[in-house]
Amino acid sequence: MYRKLTNEQMFSYAKCLLVLTTSGFLIHLIFGLSDISKASEDTSKSDYFPSYFSVSKIKIRDLSKQYGDSKKIHPRLVARRDLLGVQSFRGPTGYRDYNGEVKAMELKCRTCSLVGTSGLLLGSKKGDTIDQSDCVFRLGLSSVRQLEDDVGKKTTARLLDNESLRRLLKTFKKILTGGLTSQNVFVHDIRGAGSDLHTTRTRLKHLSRYNKNVTLYFLDRHSEHRALIAMREAAAVVGYKMLGVQPSTLWYAIYIMTDAGCSSVKIIDVPDPKYCKRSVRGFIRSQYWDRHSPPVCSSGNDIGATGEFTADSLPLRIYDRRAVHGWSLSQDVTFLSPSWPQNNFK
Repeated sequence: MYRKLTNEQMFSYAKCLLVLTTSGFLIHLIFGLSDISKASEDTSKSDYFPSYFSVSKIKIRDLSKQYGDSKKIHPRLVARRDLLGVQSFRGPTGYRDYNGEVKAMELKCRTCSLVGTSGLLLGSKKGDTIDQSDCVFRLGLSSVRQLEDDVGKKTTARLLDNESLRRLLKTFKKILTGGLTSQNVFVHDIRGAGSDLHTTRTRLKHLSRYNKNVTLYFLDRHSEHRALIAMREAAAVVGYKMLGVQPSTLWYAIYIMTDAGCSSVKIIDVPDPKYCKRSVRGFIRSQYWDRHSPPVCSSGNDIGATGEFTADSLPLRIYDRRAVHGWSLSQDVTFLSPSWPQNNFK
């Protein structure tokens, strides 16, 4: 016969069990953090681990290639490092392929054109000026079909976030033969793909097999962090603090053009941060290829300052344009359609 426990005894046993469980958790956590600290100090035998791929799906032999010594690999340590965001980096590249492998930046340019997305381009006849550059960078899902006289027909690189990439891959032939054709595609914020990441990777494999002339680059976490720091520093030059603000497609384009070596840049169809306060023009669509897109300016207010963005309106963010202003002061940059004020933005 079992003796019936009193409430006081049951409470005492539960309290002891809670103390033992908590103590074990703290000891496990302390030793785990110690392992992470030691691993991060040994930069010669550690490398970036892509946080947006599941640890459980990567085989030990693949980890061995990354870390160089299979005896040093502890899957639980890698998982903890990934979970806590403690990573170390090696090498100049900040790019990955769709499998998460390190990819060198092969795009090299001297003169560059960065083309925006708004209806300010329509009727500008800037197509020839844009195409004269060594490299032409385009933002989002901006099409060139039937608009070549105004927006040009050359596309060296296209900048996408994960949402734009997902939409594009639904009919990926557009990037091969349609108005979105591009030699290079750069993707940022791939971690935002979430549960759609597996589908995205599968479609990217099909795209890679279908046409090997398209080169895909994914910005890794280290590269995105560097872009954020550069954005804050550039905005500070003109007196803005970018606390709590993340870069979007426009600023990533600036960051990638710097990596590509662009020494002379034409920025077309990117209005300055105070353009809407001065503008007296009527309705200007925010996406030149979409008649139903919202206006760039509404009652003197800039669409890029509202905080309500779709995938293709991200390049219009006013925060990025403030950073572009600071960056341009130390670069060989020409603003066209519209031009930017030479002195103060009044």
